[in-house]
Amino acid sequence: MRVGNGWLTKSSALLNARFHLLLAIALLIGGRLPAGAQVVNPANGHYYEAVSVPTGINWFQARDAAAVRTYLGRKGHLVTITSAAEEQFVVANLPSAVTGNYLLGGHQDPAAPGYSEPGGGWQWVTGEPWNYTFWKPFQPDNGSNTENALMFFSPEGGWNDVNDTSALTGYVVEYEFVPQVFDVNGDGRSDLVFQNSATGQVVFWFMNGTSVTGGASLAQIPAHDYKVVGTGDFNQDGSPDLVFQNNTTGQIVIWFMNQTRFIGGASASLIPLQGYKVVGVGDVNRDGLPDLVLQNTTTNRVVIWFMNGTTVTGGSSISLTPANGYQVVGVYDMNTDGSPDLVLQDSQTGKIVIWYMNGITVTDGVSLPTPAPNYKVVGVSAFNLSLSGLVLQNSITNQAVFWYLDGGNVIGGGFASGLPDSNYKIVGPR
Repeated sequence: MRVGNGWLTKSSALLNARFHLLLAIALLIGGRLPAGAQVVNPANGHYYEAVSVPTGINWFQARDAAAVRTYLGRKGHLVTITSAAEEQFVVANLPSAVTGNYLLGGHQDPAAPGYSEPGGGWQWVTGEPWNYTFWKPFQPDNGSNTENALMFFSPEGGWNDVNDTSALTGYVVEYEFVPQVFDVNGDGRSDLVFQNSATGQVVFWFMNGTSVTGGASLAQIPAHDYKVVGTGDFNQDGSPDLVFQNNTTGQIVIWFMNQTRFIGGASASLIPLQGYKVVGVGDVNRDGLPDLVLQNTTTNRVVIWFMNGTTVTGGSSISLTPANGYQVVGVYDMNTDGSPDLVLQDSQTGKIVIWYMNGITVTDGVSLPTPAPNYKVVGVSAFNLSLSGLVLQNSITNQAVFWYLDGGNVIGGGFASGLPDSNYKIVGPR
């Protein structure tokens, strides 16, 4: 682990006694990995799994079963084999699927353009182009005049068409990373949320990459001294919510949102100890529910609150404490391993580092280029459908700039097409 250059200092003391019960609970549930025989393909970062169903399963049942499976925060789907290299990987690493004639993610749609029997109209469940095939000799043949599903059917992994209602003994699942976006207007892209530092007014910018395509103001204005400190879907309705914290009392309030409309809210079940501020949101214990990340403004210690909606179910400090000056400025899965990571920035030098996390454990770190003076990280998400990205805002000019990232490398980005009014500061997503 890279721990030089003042990035990290070892933790030695536990939190205040008020956290001890939370610590005990959290250490039991934090950092668990799901069980299974999943294998990862280094060429694309996707995981694959052969699922045995001795009682039998047809193609439609397998499609639905695969779609509800998850691994390391990734949603599954029936495997889509779109290249010779991917074919070779699956065959070599999941031999039981090959010899067992397991179902794959291809299906022939009679309503598809170009449909003809036996080889026209085949599609992947994901909508990926049907450009690569590996049919067994003399296949497909639509042998029973109803063979519209895809399966393995030879020792070398050759494909065969089969009746989509026939019961086979297994299927192959592919788990690929789908970037999580703060999508306010439902277009699948990450947007921005601002708050007026004087009035508290909350405003959304709808984004397409660096371009502002629209916006809206939140009709309700939060009570005095409540600031947006995080974003996440706490009521699991598919629309991201807003987390507020009172600067004076520390009280945390979650507003449930339907896009830009406030539909209700509640206070978190606990009030943090003095000095602890919410710095981001992420599913740290991988239970499918967003958790709160807090940092002490004096000691720099970082604490996780495991949440079920607005209820705190446990808590823990992370394995290391940031060096003086480093503040957590974002929480996001930066390396696509299913565990949210921490983005930190030195308040004096502007230097940005990423801590890669496995639950509450820091496993590694990487340094990013140092931005121009006065630029502070104010949001983190999959901007422009990148795997991960940052938005920075100039504390003097208010100009916003996007960085699209691949690990520790900036691979794209640019200035936002709009310039916020002087009192509006970007407060999310994070």
